[in-house]
Amino acid sequence: MLILQNILHTKHQTRNTKHLMNSTFYEFIKSISCNPPFATVYTSKTLNNCSKGKNVLKIVDATNPIPKYLQISAWLKELIQNGRYQPGEKLPSEVALSQVCGVNRNTLRQAIAELAGMGLLRKEKGTGTFVAQTPVELRHKLEHILSFTDLMRDSGIEERTKILSKKMATADEDIARALFLGPSKKVIVVRRVRAGDGIPLIYEESYLPSDIFDGIQNMDLAGSMYKIMTEHFKVSLARSKQTISAVNLNQSIASILELKKNTAGIFIESLTFDENSIPIELLYSYHRGDKYKLEIELGRYHSSSETLNIKAESITIPSRARDDMNLSVTSGER
Repeated sequence: MLILQNILHTKHQTRNTKHLMNSTFYEFIKSISCNPPFATVYTSKTLNNCSKGKNVLKIVDATNPIPKYLQISAWLKELIQNGRYQPGEKLPSEVALSQVCGVNRNTLRQAIAELAGMGLLRKEKGTGTFVAQTPVELRHKLEHILSFTDLMRDSGIEERTKILSKKMATADEDIARALFLGPSKKVIVVRRVRAGDGIPLIYEESYLPSDIFDGIQNMDLAGSMYKIMTEHFKVSLARSKQTISAVNLNQSIASILELKKNTAGIFIESLTFDENSIPIELLYSYHRGDKYKLEIELGRYHSSSETLNIKAESITIPSRARDDMNLSVTSGER
């Protein structure tokens, strides 16, 4: 028997094994077998079995009641945590990994999706799967009105926004009442997904009075809408009332955030006012529960709070999510 590393460095053996696999797969076998905890002994027959998709590395135990994709995700997670794959490094192709694990590509994709949901991997369409950078965690201080763009910059995270839709629409009764709309009930609806370091973090639905922000739907809204509101439309964002709830994300929103149905999330309803106390935006935002933290700094104790209102109650969450707890916070002028 020959140690794989010797096979790779022996010219004669290299010629004999070239036909066994393509170079990418061959290098992958080399990398995992010559690094702990997978250092072991392989023969040419073993390598040939690997190339044919046989489960020679015993990554997946068919007799184990744990689903195969979870066994694979645990194995990949260990490789990442042991430093075999560094942040930003590309993983081998799905074909190579499925061959090594002895499973079909659908099972392998489930394992990849599991780790992507945990924030350990990120997928780039047409490019491949990469180890995520330092795990993203947002800490939002409820002190003043803050845009997602500013929060990302302050956190040192690369921000990216995907516009799902932006259009004129007729508001329903709840939205029309919140925004003090006239008989026409016309609003501009902007739906966006906000991502940090390639991980979708927030799904947003923004409702804007059409008479105040006419034409904003024709602008580039991939950045800070608050900046556009203040600089282009000359609207002051004086204060915001936020209602915060713990929710289980439904199928449609969980899919947008690349999570499983009923994953824990945070729902925030924000109603923003100008200096004349006119409501100028109603924002529904759904945040990943595993990546988002709220930080509230409280002042001196008084018998009755004058600056902060926190209450637990049962509410009806708009936009299709179930609530568990409600938290109302008023943010002052920024």
